[in-house]
Amino acid sequence: MDNKNWQEQYNDLARLSLQSPVPPVIGVIDNCKESFSLIRHSGGIPLSITELPLPSETKVFLNQIHGLLLAEQIEESLLLVRCAMDMQIPILAVGEGKRVLQTIYSVLPGSHDNQNSIPFKSFRGVDAHSASAFSWLCDEAKLYKEARRIHQHVVSLDTHCDTPIFFEQGIHFDQRDPHILVDSHKMREGGLDACIMVAYLEQQARDEAGLTAATKKCEKLLNDIDKYIGSCPDVAIAYTPDDLYRLKLEHKIAVMKGIENGYAIGQDIRNVEHFRKKGVVYMTLCHNGDNDICDSASHTNNEHSGLSKMGYNVISEMNRVGMMIDLSHAGEKSFYDALEASKTPIVCSHSSMRALCDHPRNLTDDQLRALSNADGVVQVTMYPGFLRLDSQATIEDAVNHLKHAVDIAGIDHVGVGTDFDGDGGIPGLADASEIINFTKHLLRKHFSETDLRQIWGENFLRVMRQTQEMGCIKF
Repeated sequence: MDNKNWQEQYNDLARLSLQSPVPPVIGVIDNCKESFSLIRHSGGIPLSITELPLPSETKVFLNQIHGLLLAEQIEESLLLVRCAMDMQIPILAVGEGKRVLQTIYSVLPGSHDNQNSIPFKSFRGVDAHSASAFSWLCDEAKLYKEARRIHQHVVSLDTHCDTPIFFEQGIHFDQRDPHILVDSHKMREGGLDACIMVAYLEQQARDEAGLTAATKKCEKLLNDIDKYIGSCPDVAIAYTPDDLYRLKLEHKIAVMKGIENGYAIGQDIRNVEHFRKKGVVYMTLCHNGDNDICDSASHTNNEHSGLSKMGYNVISEMNRVGMMIDLSHAGEKSFYDALEASKTPIVCSHSSMRALCDHPRNLTDDQLRALSNADGVVQVTMYPGFLRLDSQATIEDAVNHLKHAVDIAGIDHVGVGTDFDGDGGIPGLADASEIINFTKHLLRKHFSETDLRQIWGENFLRVMRQTQEMGCIKF
């Protein structure tokens, strides 16, 4: 780095418009000159693929285009098209080009002729000379280009994923691993800079043996994050908001640590400080079922009528050490008790809106207003059952939940926490590689670049920064 520190450099980049010529660049696998004319007439700049790039240069080439037209069947194009699918590049298949997609569909697990089952939209059976088809491709490419531009200079953070539960199954975070929804390749493809991986603990027995086992399991999962993530190339463990901005400038993926279920600390409040020193940025007070801290929204006996006496002490300790309080999964009375007890704003790392899906796990409009008034943040989740009661949710439902949260709580108090690898994932936003699709949908809803900067991280990081500045443990 030069004499400027990373903050100055980042702010300089953020101030740049980074605008490039309006027409998107369309890759064209076709020898028909009329295709080039139609692309140009529809508002795109065609780029002929007369010689397909070498496998090692495929991603480099795809980073130069914003849409792909397939009008010829070329065997060597299979790799190029499959990678374009991974990167969510809009694809238009016409004529013989449809055979390329059909070949890829036949080798994709569980694929079928359903647009919700594939990670991009394509036209089938469209006449190669249809102006509307080419216009669709150019319009989609323009939107894709704008979304990519935004992700290039906005720090994007997914505040909740459960990937560590898969570590023992031999997954590879530094590869495009089909067994997990979040890995470094998918994050780069989707334009996701950072995620918070949690040590998830299912609520079990609260006797001495159960509590001891919970603390031990949490310790192992946090150590596994260091082991399996910290050793990956171009990936780093992050502890503060500053780390995220610095690592983006260094072109590295960032992973933060969280705990899902305060069951992890047992009945020993000293564990709060212990886990904070291991880099935990937030702890979800409970999961499904009441624990010694508070009552849950699900599988609850309303044991404490909100926070327990221990729960109040836990919140005080979390404030002291600089650990964020996460109230996803908490019962409604627990939510209000914690909101009143905490000296710092609270977060809901992966929640949805009860007005749109009447599930006890979701937040009411009154909770959203209270959260907003306390300067907290709600992160919309991609768990199908929290978006629709019939669990048939799509990316449109997630957008509607986010828009509702913005309407009630305000743009300063909303973000995204997918719950990937914890049963989160919906058509259109099925894994980390499809994060950019959410940005595209928000752009269609006329969210501004400033709005997206807040949604994708600034709101949540504001609370994290405030919490850590008030805490006594520094990194």
